[in-house]
Amino acid sequence: MLFKRTTTLFAVLGLLFAKAAFKSKPSMSTANNSTQAIVIGGGLAGLSATNTILELGGNVLLLDKNIAFGGNSVKAASGINAAATQLQFDQNIPDSVNTFYNDSILSAKSKANPKLLHTLTSKSGSAVNWLTERFGLQMNELSLLAGHSQARTHRGSHPDYPFKPLAFVIADKTEKFSVAHPDRLQIKKNTRVTRLITDSSKLTVVGAEYEDLNDRTLHSVYGPVVLATGGYAADFTDESLLKLHHPEALKLSTTNGPYCTGDGHKMVMSIGGNTIDLDLIQIHPTGWVDPKDPSSMTKFLAAEALRGSGAVLMTDKGKRFCNELGYRDYVTAEMMKLNTPVQLVIPAKCVPDVANFVKFYSFKGLMREVDIEELSKILNCTTKDLESTFSMVNKASQGELKDVFGREQFGKEPFDISDKFYIGQVEPVLHYTMGGVQADSQARVLSKEGHPIEGLFAAGEIVGGLHGENRLGGSSLLACVVFGRLAGQGAAGEMLTRLISAAKETSRSS
Repeated sequence: MLFKRTTTLFAVLGLLFAKAAFKSKPSMSTANNSTQAIVIGGGLAGLSATNTILELGGNVLLLDKNIAFGGNSVKAASGINAAATQLQFDQNIPDSVNTFYNDSILSAKSKANPKLLHTLTSKSGSAVNWLTERFGLQMNELSLLAGHSQARTHRGSHPDYPFKPLAFVIADKTEKFSVAHPDRLQIKKNTRVTRLITDSSKLTVVGAEYEDLNDRTLHSVYGPVVLATGGYAADFTDESLLKLHHPEALKLSTTNGPYCTGDGHKMVMSIGGNTIDLDLIQIHPTGWVDPKDPSSMTKFLAAEALRGSGAVLMTDKGKRFCNELGYRDYVTAEMMKLNTPVQLVIPAKCVPDVANFVKFYSFKGLMREVDIEELSKILNCTTKDLESTFSMVNKASQGELKDVFGREQFGKEPFDISDKFYIGQVEPVLHYTMGGVQADSQARVLSKEGHPIEGLFAAGEIVGGLHGENRLGGSSLLACVVFGRLAGQGAAGEMLTRLISAAKETSRSS
């Protein structure tokens, strides 16, 4: 009933506004009261904002710089975090919002904004429920990722997963909606937004200017704006935020697509918006080294779900060197101390829990199946060395002794030298930028003075201050959904406010 009433209100006010606009010449003020919101970015954050606005009865113009939707979200295969869910209850996992919050704040090393983090964790369950109810995504598998005290990373068991992760499904359904309802949702890809349009009388965003990269024409569009443009971990140019704030990271490969160049950050800064923690980036410990192209500056991520299911990290002497489920910054630091390649090894008996991942990585040539003899050759050690290492792992997993690196949970199956193994080389890679645009818990972008910029919202990786110094795996997709929905709600509310104002003006002039 609420959805129908809201839709009707938008329709009535939109009709009144259309009549007012028809009677007068187009102007900036007329454009301000557009019946559409502008969402910039077609990753999970932008898609979440778009679908929320549509649910609330608003219309959307969705712009994306890439030729296909999804952004980095379609690469995120480990899943999405949520606490105190029905699935956790069914599996007797004693998680709670407070536990999730505490894990996150510890990982962030007290650098995160507590209000943003509380919003993220407290809305995590409803975010997963929305994905299930709105898009039919069945989140029926759980993983324990690094830095989590409980298994809370939800993912589906679709046979195409991770070939088609959740963002892919949502992108597909959103595009189909646009085809069926072009009056409600207009999509433009291969378009680069060049600036935000503001009302000269005050700091209010009234629209955006974009360049159509097909014909190089410029267009101005109007309405409240949602920025979902991602981070800046793929900008290696001289003008990059990476070079300005974290130049030593430029030597690393990235898991990001070439579209992650901080465009949204720069547009916000140009109108007086504030940024925070731009020096904080996340270097993920396990990016796959492709044997066919080891020096490539773009690498696939080795999902944390592999380590959560029992994989270990080993040097070329057949030894472990860290707690594989420690925080990402810790594991990365331990890897960087080494002067030898690092291999990710998982027993074949542990593979069923992550079968689609292993299938996908093997298909890409990043993992391969070996026996103990071949494994010892790759690791430049003897089978006796491996037997000793695996024996210690098995004893720790069975509680016979404490793991020397402090790892408390391993795979469901032990390491058996008579078994097969899957192996692939990994190295630290640029993965995520924790710094970004400053926003409040309602996804409103803030000015340098700390005030909300009217008509401007942000969601996803562009939002800074949420994850502190170290983001937990599985929380990026969650941030996209939680703050994408909040941004969508804010943009829809802004549209209603402007339409009501236009309707009042129409009533007075008639």
